[in-house]
Parts: sequence; structure tokens; C-alpha cells
Amino acid sequence: MTIALATWVAQGGATWLKNRVFPSPPILGVEMHMVDPLDACEGGNGYVFPKPVSELGDFRNLKASANPETARYLQENRAAAGQYVIIELTLQPSKDAPVSVESVKINVKETLDPFPRGSHLHYYSQCGGVDARTFLFDLDKSPTAHTVIGNPHVGGDQQFSKLPAEPEPGKTMKLYVVPYGLRHGYRFTLTLEWVEGAKRISKVIDNHGQDFLIMPSVPGQNYYTFGNPGERLKKTGDSLPWFLNSPPHSSQSPPDSGP
Repeated sequence: MTIALATWVAQGGATWLKNRVFPSPPILGVEMHMVDPLDACEGGNGYVFPKPVSELGDFRNLKASANPETARYLQENRAAAGQYVIIELTLQPSKDAPVSVESVKINVKETLDPFPRGSHLHYYSQCGGVDARTFLFDLDKSPTAHTVIGNPHVGGDQQFSKLPAEPEPGKTMKLYVVPYGLRHGYRFTLTLEWVEGAKRISKVIDNHGQDFLIMPSVPGQNYYTFGNPGERLKKTGDSLPWFLNSPPHSSQSPPDSGP
């Protein structure tokens, strides 16, 4: 093996190694986490189903969406995230070079009609709610325009308050993106754009190989549960998401108007 390697080097291998261009490590690392729609404490808004409640079985005992039994239940019942998803992007700039994060855009792949006989089921939270700095995208109006709400000083990581922005080299930053639709459903991905030196880079972000999917609430078929064993579902009015209707830290329970 030693003789063969020495021969290869003598025949030009050293020149090949010297001239080869090895890929540079990324200047901006990007990780995506989507809040579980079943995690009400983190702002999740449950799921919308194309079936009435009477055909859904026992929703109250569902666990996290990643649980195999729960994932199978959601797939079999064609569930879609209710009204919105919360997408958390963790951006890690390199210590060696400055970077400017330019924009985040929504790529709508498909616009969907609401379910005519569906239902919206979700857990109701008595937690503190969500008050991080959040970029809201109203997909019923425009997939590109956004508004920013929330507190930029929540949590241990620095958050983006506007774009474009230049994060401090080597310092982790969070970008919270909430696309929502109240009149139609949507399949979509994100595109994150940034500049490294003179080079502009675009990265498409999806839900682990699939499009993100949201569906609006079904009028008159909005239910919630605290998720306690044996607790019955409770029917609510057709409420707006927390970021449109009430402060993110609100913890008051809606009235029990169910049968």
C-alpha cells in the first residue's frame, strides 16, 4: 500500500491534490423546526380534518405528532395544521465572515378550498403562550408581504426584528415565521435568502421533504379539549388565531358552550 501511494504521488497525485478545489464550509448554517400543532403551550393550533367530529374517534388521547400512533391517525384522517404553522429557523453565522440575511419568502404551491364537512380540533392551553418576535404572512392576501409582532427579547437567542439584517458573526439567531390562511388552505415552502460577500444565496426550506400544509377552520365546527383523560370535547365559536385576536400571553379559557 505504501509503495502504491508513493508511486501515485510521484506520477502527479500531489499536483492533483494541490489543484483540487475542496468545498468550503457554509458561512450560514440553517436549521428548521416546526412547532407541533398539538403543542398548545408553544402556540400550536391543532388540526383540521375533512370529517365531522363524530367520524374521528377519540382525539383526546393523541400524543405528540411525531408519536407513531398519532402520526398514523393523522395520516389516515387526512389532517392538516389548523389555520397556521409556526416555523422556527435557527441561523448560525460563521465566525470567519460577515453575512446579511436579506429576506424570507413563501412559495405557494397549491391553494385549497376549505373542507365543507370538516372539523377543527385542538388542545387549549393554560400555558404562557407565544410572544417571540414573529414574522406573519397572510397567504389569503399576499405570500410575500409580512408584518412583525412580539417581543424581540424573549428567550436566550437573539431574534430578527426586521430584514435585511446582519447577524453578529458566530452568534445564533432565531427567525420565527408564521404563514396563515383563514379563507383557504395552502401547500407551500419557504425561501431564505442571504448574501455572503458578493454572492447571493437562496435556500428552499420544506417540512422534511414535504410541503407545509395548512387548512382554515370549518365554520361552526371548532372544538377544543384540555386533553385530560376522559374529558369531553367542548365546542367554541369560530375564533381567530391568537396573533390576530388576543395578546400571545393570554391564558384565559374560552367559555364552555358545548353540549
